[in-house]
Amino acid sequence: MDLDRGSGHMAGSSRSEKFGPVHNPELANRAGLGCLVAHLQYPRFVGCVNLTKGSLRLVEATDDLQAWSSERATPGQNPQEPLFELCSEMIEWARSNMRSDRNPFWPPLPKDAFAGRSATRDDLEAGRAYFVLEGGRPIDIAIPQYAYGLARETHEPVPCILLQAEEEPRGDKIVAFLDLRTNKTSWAHLDNFRLLGQEVPALHPSQLSSPEYPDLIGVFKNLSAAVSIESDVAAKRAYLKNNQEMLNGLLNDGIRNCTPLEAFTLLDGVKSLVSRDLFLKKRAVAMGLPEPGIMMHAIDSVQVCSLLEDDPEVCVFSLYQSPDAEFYGLLLFVDAKEVKADLFPISTGSDGRNTARQIRELGRLRMWEDPQQTGSLLFPLLGLFGDSLIPRLQELSGPRKLMIVPHRWTHILPLHMMTSRTGGAMVSLDDVVTCTTFSSSLTSFQWNSKSHLTVPPEQARTALLCVDVRNLGPGAQFELMAYKNMLANVHGVDIVTEASDIPRDLSAYPILVWSSHGVSDPINWTRNRLIFQSDVFSAERIIGEWDLRTAYIAILAACETGIDLSLDESLDEYLGLDMAIQIAGCSTVVSTMWRVEEYAAAYSAVQLLEGAFLGQTCSSHLRIIRQLFKTGNWYRMVELAYQMCKKDILASEEKRNQRLDGIERLLALPRDAFAQPSRWGVFKSFGRW
Repeated sequence: MDLDRGSGHMAGSSRSEKFGPVHNPELANRAGLGCLVAHLQYPRFVGCVNLTKGSLRLVEATDDLQAWSSERATPGQNPQEPLFELCSEMIEWARSNMRSDRNPFWPPLPKDAFAGRSATRDDLEAGRAYFVLEGGRPIDIAIPQYAYGLARETHEPVPCILLQAEEEPRGDKIVAFLDLRTNKTSWAHLDNFRLLGQEVPALHPSQLSSPEYPDLIGVFKNLSAAVSIESDVAAKRAYLKNNQEMLNGLLNDGIRNCTPLEAFTLLDGVKSLVSRDLFLKKRAVAMGLPEPGIMMHAIDSVQVCSLLEDDPEVCVFSLYQSPDAEFYGLLLFVDAKEVKADLFPISTGSDGRNTARQIRELGRLRMWEDPQQTGSLLFPLLGLFGDSLIPRLQELSGPRKLMIVPHRWTHILPLHMMTSRTGGAMVSLDDVVTCTTFSSSLTSFQWNSKSHLTVPPEQARTALLCVDVRNLGPGAQFELMAYKNMLANVHGVDIVTEASDIPRDLSAYPILVWSSHGVSDPINWTRNRLIFQSDVFSAERIIGEWDLRTAYIAILAACETGIDLSLDESLDEYLGLDMAIQIAGCSTVVSTMWRVEEYAAAYSAVQLLEGAFLGQTCSSHLRIIRQLFKTGNWYRMVELAYQMCKKDILASEEKRNQRLDGIERLLALPRDAFAQPSRWGVFKSFGRW
């Protein structure tokens, strides 16, 4: 929750309401790195002050701050005003307590710099100077002062302190500098540095930018705005196609000349621009804002750092397919309280072209209709990408949650199934991270929050469960029976089995489960569709008609709901049904990447719904389900459920027999019924965790 800075003094405040620093490491970690964390006894809350943004983010609250603010508002005053004034007072407290000599990233300037005259040999031998130039003269700049230079190989901005600056007779300007990352002294040409002055810089070193980046990010933001201005989907796509050559050139410049963090940011700025524009505009309306005519899609590297600092356990993997059919990985993570980025080649040159050909061939298949052909193409690709990513993840001590952001045709790959052969043993992605989710872009992930969206209590429901038992087989019958047994005494659960009974207004449901047929259209992305009896819900219809503003979980137990087979060779556009559900308002969507077997879909949906009621995240629970399917331990759990049901003396005989009948249907399956990759790998998490 972000609270914009207000103005004025706090209404109704008292001298006893004092701010103080937080010494709880757990709260400090949750607040984010490089921010000042403080608490107030009454109301009892912990806030994180970001001095760069001038904003306050709530970390934890024991009291109802909205009620606290309303109680203190004077007649005629906005009920939120005391709260905003409290935020303003906390920010000012932080400014007065964050002195420059406490800045953990930029140390105080040293006193042993050399300035005021040309250095002599005696100065060098005595340790007063760092170099000597014959006929040199001092350069008229402040010494010492903060600056940053660019690493020769990586173009990474390096935070420095300039210690000496002189000009040779031929005009070359040489400086001695202290590299703050290695604490070593060296010298270089002054043109390689950007001077920051003698005041402690407001920027964290990770926010320093390479020379090309400010211009490139400006172009990318203008591009996103131009797409936003176009009135319909066809016009937006046409604009991107008309500017494709320019776009590819910008991306290539970013990869070659910018830091890995900046390269990731630029790439994220052009991902799924059309669907993202629909998403952001609908989110703005859901938040009570007027429908915007234009949205800036791109976020900059400072915002990327802020997102990762909010949760140091998160790392982001972006799989980039260049216009030249070369594949690169970009990994973002937090290490030693600093956001870091790693750019690494995966498959380039002729290998890259061969990789692109294999992915396109997979896209033309209905995956797993021919298991042998699918496996021969898919598993080498998952091993290729896994060998590049998994060993890097194993070296990280902090990050445990992985967000995957694919690019172009890599959208069709089940990257949560990546593997790597390390030390002779096969390691899966699930072995090194606790949960995995997909996102169309980091910008979409940033906006995808439901904390501020509610409905009146009298309208609120608990869950909507739609099961097309008429057109599905025995798996749907088991699923329906499981829901009725599991949720018989839960208030606000609506179970629908007829298309005519599906509510027109879905805004009251925080949880949606949908079990029916589904199809990914190979030609037109807006015609990806869910089919419930004779009713067809296309992606275009879902985006336009469904209102999921309060939904935080949607479980799509239908075929091909997490894939878009109409991918364009040149554009990076994705609109699977999970993206359509997200545009309609839902935060987390569990979807399928190919055709799903009925019992695998039913069992997974039931397990995920039970996990949601127990407060488990879908991404972490999916990892557990995959392990149960692969090992066959799901069967043991069903056996335990069968024994417990037989011993349930509180249930009526009729109810107990119904439950036993449903469980017996699962026990009739072989223990390895879901052990094939086509069964255990079909579901993915899309959106929030």
